[in-house]
Amino acid sequence: MIGFIIGVGIFGVPYALSRSGFIIGLFYLVGLGIIMHILHHFYTDIVLNTKEKHRYIGYARQYLGKWGRRIAYFSSIFGIVGGLIAYIIVGGEFMHALLGDYFGGTVFQHQIIFFTLLAMAVLVGLRLVTTIEIGMTVFLLAVMALIFIYGIPRIDLANLAIINHRDIFLPYGVVLFAIAGINAIPEIRDILRGYPRDMRKVVTLSSILPLLLIATFSFVVVGVTGKATSEEAILGLAAAWGDWMVYIGALFGFLAITTSALVSLTNLKESLTFDLKFDKYISWFIVTLVPLLIFLAGAQDFIGVIGFTGAIFGGTNGILLALMYLKLRKKKKTLHPVLQWPKIIPYVVMIVFALGIIYEIYYQLFA
Repeated sequence: MIGFIIGVGIFGVPYALSRSGFIIGLFYLVGLGIIMHILHHFYTDIVLNTKEKHRYIGYARQYLGKWGRRIAYFSSIFGIVGGLIAYIIVGGEFMHALLGDYFGGTVFQHQIIFFTLLAMAVLVGLRLVTTIEIGMTVFLLAVMALIFIYGIPRIDLANLAIINHRDIFLPYGVVLFAIAGINAIPEIRDILRGYPRDMRKVVTLSSILPLLLIATFSFVVVGVTGKATSEEAILGLAAAWGDWMVYIGALFGFLAITTSALVSLTNLKESLTFDLKFDKYISWFIVTLVPLLIFLAGAQDFIGVIGFTGAIFGGTNGILLALMYLKLRKKKKTLHPVLQWPKIIPYVVMIVFALGIIYEIYYQLFA
């Protein structure tokens, strides 16, 4: 679950916090971290107390009916598409940082090449297994440790004291995108079958530890680079530390994003094939063409993409999960005890997500 949460979103958080101010961003990390922790436990109760094995869309169908299933399909598919666009943007930037000096080409050209290679890999059935994902997580922790050790003595506290009220809402969708881990919870149930108490411990720790890692990573990056923080965090450190950090960071970023993007592309392709009964080649064509077309149409702002995806589709998923939890609480008999949060909590969660959706729509239309 930690490996699932620590993905492309972590690279965008330092920039968002550098724009709003680290102190304001810290409130978002704490506040949304608490809400996401609650949401993860909502989903844990749903998964534990449903005999049938489902994933998010299946649970929405069982607890909310056909309308819930339709909305869940929409939010899930376009949430994954938003993530894929983010992979195109940052994966191409990391590829350019690694290969641009040797082979030339613009960042845009490397972005197209990066996604084309991903699409071909999915077409021929290349899937990277969980052990590689775990390896990338270990590599991430090693790179993070290097950044922490080298960066903490070089932090300028003045960079952390800046507050910019104009961008006060910028971190909302970015942070929400970065800390969501609901899709890993059914997998945990499959692994820890028969051990519900252990599952709750895993979900708790796996909600808290990535949040602490993201906060510490952002603290160091913003403290070192301040207003010069780049959108993907790593490349902006070059001005402060030199090209060696660019190559180390870009190599990690490229490998981590490649593995995650392959998993996301494959899962979305299989969802269309098995759930909607599309031909596998048509499914592949759709899952590769749609994000590419949206990217070519102008969705090339990394922070804008993950902020919109987190606020709109992450918020929609959160509202549906809160509604499912309320339905579960009404059952007289359950397979396992349901955590009895105060009744107001699910409604507070839904209000926060609804306000985030409204603001993001308003911002996109009128800002």
